[in-house]
Amino acid sequence: MKTLPNMNVYDLAKLAELSHEGVPASTGSPGGRWLADIAGAVNEALEYGLNEDSAVEIADSSIPAYTNRIMNIYVELRAYHDSPDISDVRQVNGVTFATYALYDIAYRLVTKLIAMVD
Repeated sequence: MKTLPNMNVYDLAKLAELSHEGVPASTGSPGGRWLADIAGAVNEALEYGLNEDSAVEIADSSIPAYTNRIMNIYVELRAYHDSPDISDVRQVNGVTFATYALYDIAYRLVTKLIAMVD
């Protein structure tokens, strides 16, 4: 069975190509837990088998439901340095932009983690 190598949240932040300022405050911080949860979801998907939609599904399900958590992660990881493609969004506010930025980060991380074990 394929599994990911053991990585800490700082390794995950680097792999996700966060800005040089975008590192989690700690492993237990909102951003640190979020990155670790994404890696955990990839490990779980590896256990049960990947399909062509796995990266999208994992990235999509990683986005928190509550605005407060989205914004905490967004600010902590300095995700405002990302430039998500929001051309198809009719009305953009801060939360929408943050959600798209986190999705882009999650998708980048998931695809790189999956590539590590392929």
